[in-house]
Amino acid sequence: MKNVFFQTTVLCLYCKWYSNPAVAGTAQFPLVVYTPRKVMVINMKTLIIIKSFIRKNIFPIIIITLTMTVILFILVTVFGKLQYITQARDIYEQADLKNSVYFEKSFNIGEDFTTANKKVEQSLKNYSAFESFLNTEHSLDEYSSFPVNKRYYSNELIIKMPLRLISGEWFSDSSGQFDAVIGGVIWGGVKVGDKITLESGLTVNIIGIMDSSAVSPSMNSGGSTITVRDIFKLSENILILNKSKLPAEYMSKNSSSICSIITYKDNATDSEKHKMMEYLSTEGITTEYNVILENTNKDIKQEISKMLPIPLFLMIISTISMICICTLSIKKSMSEHSVYFLNGCSKRRSVIIISSAIMTIFTIPCLINIILALFFPAFLRYNPARTMDIIVDFNCVIPLLIYTIAVLLITSLIPILFYRKYSPLDFYRRNL
Repeated sequence: MKNVFFQTTVLCLYCKWYSNPAVAGTAQFPLVVYTPRKVMVINMKTLIIIKSFIRKNIFPIIIITLTMTVILFILVTVFGKLQYITQARDIYEQADLKNSVYFEKSFNIGEDFTTANKKVEQSLKNYSAFESFLNTEHSLDEYSSFPVNKRYYSNELIIKMPLRLISGEWFSDSSGQFDAVIGGVIWGGVKVGDKITLESGLTVNIIGIMDSSAVSPSMNSGGSTITVRDIFKLSENILILNKSKLPAEYMSKNSSSICSIITYKDNATDSEKHKMMEYLSTEGITTEYNVILENTNKDIKQEISKMLPIPLFLMIISTISMICICTLSIKKSMSEHSVYFLNGCSKRRSVIIISSAIMTIFTIPCLINIILALFFPAFLRYNPARTMDIIVDFNCVIPLLIYTIAVLLITSLIPILFYRKYSPLDFYRRNL
């Protein structure tokens, strides 16, 4: 008799629940199949319940999802900018440049800065403290219809500032005359050991490949406050050659960088250094190595204080809003879940239903920004012009993944703690 009564109760609750427009007519099979030993819940119906939960809270979910997508995008951009500055700072610190100054020549109107820099280099050879004059020369070319910035580095610059490679090797004494290192996003399919021919007809042998987001020295003008952002730029579609080994005809039409790095000997006396610095002060502006690092660290702090507070504040507000939506949605769905419980749905399944809907809200923005990070180099391949220096890769998304996982754990605990207080029968009684 007791068994018959329970079957009748389950059947009545099932009919009441199945008449719900949100789930009625969505499958050819009943949601609950009763047997004397167990109640089986069809997985398709679980998905339908999750969809129903999202549809009933669609407007707050859309607002939160869009807000989180924009906030995470801003954070990825900020992390990308900071990653560019810190990578350039690391290369500058690791380079053998502690005995150096950054020099910016003062030019007269109409004066050719390539010629002017060479005059300064020749004059510096008269000072006993002088060791080397480091700058870059460049010219433009094309490869597969994409612009290529050819950079020419001297032996001294190659030795003092080796760049990071993802494959191959940096220049050495055994490197050939037309050996080259490439970097950027246009070299798809090119491997170490390949020979490529540029639009100008120059054929080079690839000995090393830099990451598409690697930085390299460009030595631009930065005014009175020099940071590593003025010395290094992203290696966008560059091809580096050793100018010390190239024939003279390849160097005649090149332009040199505006600024230079001037190194002095380790054993130079203070008096000898002072004489050389006095001459340089008459020719332009100098900035010492330690001052550049101090300016760079201040620059990083300013970027953090300027760019991070607003997105972090919005992220905190959105997270609190998401937790509130989660709590209110659980209370709002108590009446439905009380029926689910009495139809055989376990607490675990009920928690999964709500948690899955919440995970969707946070997973979508995170996935969008992961796609951005992974496909950003491919985007640059077809849009070579860059408006700002940022390094967007998977490293920028790691903090977002940690944040997303933490929020998902918190929001998943809410239904667990909420359902832990009540039994299925308590749920049903509270919603009669």
